[in-house]
Amino acid sequence: ADVNRDADQISGTMTTVMVAYSAIFMRFALKVKPQNLFLFSCHACNEVVQLYTLGRLIKYEMSVKKQQEAAATSTTNTTN
Repeated sequence: ADVNRDADQISGTMTTVMVAYSAIFMRFALKVKPQNLFLFSCHACNEVVQLYTLGRLIKYEMSVKKQQEAAATSTTNTTN
């Protein structure tokens, strides 16, 4: 699943949508009468996994940016 997927293959848009979706339905599960704690727990677990996945993506994108900056700096230093 996505937890084992390489970070460069994670869809940031889809992961963000899933975070919002789970948050909305967690709230819904607590607002309906009677409260649906099973639905809440399912979406809470999904929220945790999606936030973890989003964190992996952000960390990956930051490392790629840092590598690109380092490569640009080394290229500039070697041409001077």
